[in-house]
Amino acid sequence: MLSSFRRQTRYEVRRADKLKITVEDCSNNPNILEEFHQIQLDTARRQNFIPPSKKELEALKQSFGDDLKIYVAFDESHQPIAYGFILIDGIEAEYYEAASTPLNRKLPGAYALQWKIMRDLKKLGIKRYNLWGIAPEGQTHHRYSGVTTFKTGFSEKRFTYVEAQDIPVSRLRYPLNRLVETIRKKRRHL
Repeated sequence: MLSSFRRQTRYEVRRADKLKITVEDCSNNPNILEEFHQIQLDTARRQNFIPPSKKELEALKQSFGDDLKIYVAFDESHQPIAYGFILIDGIEAEYYEAASTPLNRKLPGAYALQWKIMRDLKKLGIKRYNLWGIAPEGQTHHRYSGVTTFKTGFSEKRFTYVEAQDIPVSRLRYPLNRLVETIRKKRRHL
């Protein structure tokens, strides 16, 4: 699997190993959801995005139960570097949310995190790992362009899915619903 990664990604995975970065599945830690949420709020402030609320994360935990995994990459002194929020559904897993500490700018914690997640998912028999959300090809100024470089380092395969379609139940209420959705999108910079 490692040999299929882009050269720079392989380098960062190996560098993480040399720097003694470890990754743990912390899903059973009773405080991990709160910790993840706090770190994601800090990440959101640094990177200018609106994260999901704690209530939304708790609802996902309730819905997915043991099929929700939270991985944490730690440096040599066991300081957290990066977090991955993974949802498993059948034979597919999704890299649903992420968070990082300022240490992630200096250390390849996110690379170590993904490498560990991929190996664990393979052991669980998961056939597809969806890294979600990348920029369309050629759009270098897209809001996902930076994360696209990171994600495509693990695989150049791109899949385009049909976007969600609305089926209006009420012709009177639908325009109001669309207006609310449009305002939310603008607020979240989507």
